[in-house]
Amino acid sequence: MKKTNSGILIIGLAALTALHGVDCAAAVSWAGTAAELRVAPGQEKAVAEFAFRNLGQQPLRFTSLRPSCDCLTAAASKEVFAPGERGTVRVEFTVAGRSGRQEKYVMVTTDDPAEKPVSLLVVIEISEPVAMQPRQLLWEKGAAAAEQTVAIRLADPGKAARVEAQCADERFTVAVESATGAGAYRLRARPVTTAELAQATVRITVWIDGHPQVSVLGLGVR
Repeated sequence: MKKTNSGILIIGLAALTALHGVDCAAAVSWAGTAAELRVAPGQEKAVAEFAFRNLGQQPLRFTSLRPSCDCLTAAASKEVFAPGERGTVRVEFTVAGRSGRQEKYVMVTTDDPAEKPVSLLVVIEISEPVAMQPRQLLWEKGAAAAEQTVAIRLADPGKAARVEAQCADERFTVAVESATGAGAYRLRARPVTTAELAQATVRITVWIDGHPQVSVLGLGVR
């Protein structure tokens, strides 16, 4: 498995054949049917290419490349592949505010009636732009409405222009401020009252290269 300068992941034949298997009797011989991508903070797209070869005796066309999510697009490197010809299916993932581990697939169908549909799996690990500890703040009903804090650290502080915290629920007050260390911040929060049960969400937005990266913090009176 190797990565090109453009960030495209090429799936090597030897690396994945043993893991996923290659059916030599099939018209399409895939070098591998799974790829793992890692997305850095601020990165908008990630690309994987799945290599294959037409082992059939007839020209081969892909009649359907159906992604499991609108965050994926898929396209073959050309329209028709002659017998013995090699090609690739390019799969592009758009981050669009997603974070953590994502498992998506593309269902591939060809014009060979003997060929079963093949699922190309893409596993994406997205680094969160903001690390928070803890991820939730809770107060007991009837207890003091004391201020609590959350430690925030940016994965790439050099690219962050500003950090914002917003809570649309007026039953809580929140504020974010700089803390000691590069990329370190502190969020302060408290309920207006603990007399009643309440739940709310804080949106923490980090602006990276002009693009907002959003993380979520939970607040609650229980």
